Amino acid sequence: MTDPNTPHPATPAPGSTPAPPAALPAVPPAPRAARVSRLGRTATILGVLGLLTFWLGVGFALGLVALICGLVARIRINRRPRELAGLGFAKAGIITGLCTLVLIPFVWAAWLPVRSTRVLSDRTHCSATIAVILRACAIYAADNDNEYPTAGNYTGPGYTLNWGAGGPVARDRTQALNLIQSDPRYVGNPASCLWILILQDAVPARTLICRGDTQSSPSPLCDSAGNYYLAPANQHQLSYSIATPWFTAPDDTTIPTGYWHNHDSDIIVVADMTPMRGTGDPKRDFRSANIANYNTGNHGGQGQNLGWDDGHVDWRSNGNCGQSGDIVYLAGLDAAARGAQPTAGQSIALYDVAVMVDVYMIPVRNLDDHTLH
Repeated sequence: MTDPNTPHPATPAPGSTPAPPAALPAVPPAPRAARVSRLGRTATILGVLGLLTFWLGVGFALGLVALICGLVARIRINRRPRELAGLGFAKAGIITGLCTLVLIPFVWAAWLPVRSTRVLSDRTHCSATIAVILRACAIYAADNDNEYPTAGNYTGPGYTLNWGAGGPVARDRTQALNLIQSDPRYVGNPASCLWILILQDAVPARTLICRGDTQSSPSPLCDSAGNYYLAPANQHQLSYSIATPWFTAPDDTTIPTGYWHNHDSDIIVVADMTPMRGTGDPKRDFRSANIANYNTGNHGGQGQNLGWDDGHVDWRSNGNCGQSGDIVYLAGLDAAARGAQPTAGQSIALYDVAVMVDVYMIPVRNLDDHTLH
């Protein structure tokens, strides 16, 4: 039963059109999601890479770019918060970039003193090694007519250079010493001159190696069969050069230009390995304009230790410290000799031997391929 008080919907008149239903209220479109800032994401990536490579030079550049990108991304996101997101990426880039830039100075400040200490330690060790060689030579000279160890009666010109491996060997030390004095392949060999001290147990084989020389290691005394070498086994087992030739007095040209005559305290007897012409970095060339800065490769081109005939050793930052102020690695002061390079089997013209004496240091090492000549 219906309630008589309930209103009934109006019935449209016959033939009339019904009214359309009431329109629903319009729904506003959903807001567009803000996109992540590409610059912020890039800042984070660069910052992380900077932290991973901060110990390299590229780490500083990555950290700096990450910091800049992070700051720019943060400003853009704050200005357009409805369009850009990724504020966390921007902050991460800023933090990692700052950490990289702060870490680098601390790491370098800690590393450089360690490296400098190592370099100075290598120089000091090298100086002490040369001093040991000089003392051994002085003891040898006291028992051998005031002459340093000499490989045979060699009069030049030039010099020989052969190594122990592949050459004749001796069954004992005495035979090895005799062969050094007689075998033509080793007479006049600067490596054999120093090897005499090894065979006589005056110094160990490691004494021939400079700790700053990364190309060399100590030589064994014998081959695998127990036979004695007549020189270091190969060219990568010697770090020092010796002086040749010189006269015992400037007015006496009759004395043969042999090795290791212990008479002149102004002569450099042992030095870090002589550098051969090459295109190293920095360029080291006998004929270069910067010839006064021509240094050995034993200490990264920074200078060399020089052992003098009176027994003292000193460090020189360039090779311009030979007799009469010439280059210690060269013979003579005149233009022709100044550019001369000591090479095995070739003679080097001395500056006027009737007036002065002069020496050059052999053997020499090519700084490009590290071979000895």
